[in-house]
Order: sequence, then C-alpha cells, then structure tokens
Amino acid sequence: MKLSLWRASLAPWAFAVGGLVLTFYPSLGSGFRLTEHDAIDSRMNNYVLEHGWRWLTNDSAHASYWDPPIFHPVTNVGAYTDVLLGTGPVYWAWRALRLAPDLAFQAWPMTLPMLNFVAAYLMLRTAFGAPKLAASSGGFLFAFSSARTARLGHVQLYQHFFAALAVLAVARLFRGTEGAPRERAWIALLFACVAAQLYASYYLGWFLGLALALAMVWGFAFGDTRAQLLDLLRRRWAALVIAVGFTGIALWPLASHSLAAARTVGLRPYESVDLP
Repeated sequence: MKLSLWRASLAPWAFAVGGLVLTFYPSLGSGFRLTEHDAIDSRMNNYVLEHGWRWLTNDSAHASYWDPPIFHPVTNVGAYTDVLLGTGPVYWAWRALRLAPDLAFQAWPMTLPMLNFVAAYLMLRTAFGAPKLAASSGGFLFAFSSARTARLGHVQLYQHFFAALAVLAVARLFRGTEGAPRERAWIALLFACVAAQLYASYYLGWFLGLALALAMVWGFAFGDTRAQLLDLLRRRWAALVIAVGFTGIALWPLASHSLAAARTVGLRPYESVDLP
C-alpha cells in the first residue's frame, strides 16, 4: 500500500521531468550550445524579452515598454508583435539570477511547459477529481504533446497555463458549494487569467475568450446549467461587474497600443494569415 502511494506521488514528477527531457534533449544534451528555434520568431522573442528586462532595470535606451529602440524614428513598435508581458516575468527571473540573455532565453521555453504541466495537473485534480496518475498523464499531454512541441520555434504559442487555470476557476464556480469569499476569489482568478493570457499570447488569449463565450452560450441552452448560470449571476453580480471593470482597465494599454499600430500599418486581411 505504501509503495503504491509512493509511486502515485512520484508520477507527476516523472511525467514532468520526462516530458522536459524528451522535448528539450537537443539543448540539454549539447550543454545549452544548441537552441530550439525558428529563424525569425526566436530572434524576435528574445529581443522582446530582453527589451522588457532592460525596461524593468531602467536602461535609458529602453525607457518605454511600447517603444523598443528599433525602426527609429517609428514609435509604438512594441505593439507590432507579441508583447510577451504575460510570461516576461519568467525570463526576467532567469535574468535576475544573472543568466546571460541567450541562456535565459533557453531557460524561458523550458519553464513554460513545466508551468503548463502544473496548471493542467491542478485543473484535472482539483476541478475534476482525477487520480494522480490520470492527472499526470493529462498534464503531460497538455504540456508536451506533439501539438505543443511542433511549436517550439514559436514559443509565443507555448504559454498556455493561464487558460488551464481559467478552466479550473470556471469548474469551481459551478460547484455551488464554495462560499462567498472563495467564489469571489475564483471570479477574480478567471478574469485575471483571461487578461494574462492575452498579454502572454494574443492568439491563445483570443481562443480562450472565444471558448468561454461559446461555453456560456451553450450553458444557457440547457435547463440545469442555465439555472446554475443565472444563480451565479444573481448571487455574484457585483463581483462579476468589478472583475469585468478591472479586466478592461488591465487590457486597455494593450488594446489602445494595438489599435494605434493598426491605424499606422493597417489591418491584415484574412488571406494573409490563411494557411494552405
């Protein structure tokens, strides 16, 4: 019995470390001389992250986060691409530990799937009551599946743990047994995760918002879930209004700078992003 409990406790660590080694073995095996990369996105991501670090540490050439010193004299260049503020602190932490920019950039994508794994594991365990082994397997698929590893050259598509935490918050809200303080905390977590996911990755944030909107519409289509939704709205309308307000305030810089960039360079037509 003790042995089976020990194995169950070891499972999350085994899945997480195993997934990390399987995914990043070229970099790990080379002693970090090799970097998982795409010729364009990796350089862009490293620049944006390093710009954020230099902005944070008061480098005079990087005084404004939205105005990295490229494409002079054009301003608001930071809004032309992913701002990476949602997971920039992960890179900044490695830089604070005195890692060089290239090493911190290698540590950043290695940290993200571990955060994906932990968030998915907590979601499956806490929201759905999955056993440790099942939650570990689900966390492994969420963090290290081929759909993820195929995007290693585009790490902005790898930072997805905020979405898993948002689903966790929704699931706990639907329990109806959390009590007022906890329900308010889950509402705050839900909206904070939506904002953070948008700051981490436009694309994944957009899909998270779309999924939540469709889930709400679908929830109103059935009697039992409709009753739960209406009851939640009736009991926690004030917390929801406050959460929406703070989320709007938090997202305003991103929205305003992005709209300004769109006015400068124009919106991209659908045909330019349609994959063959």
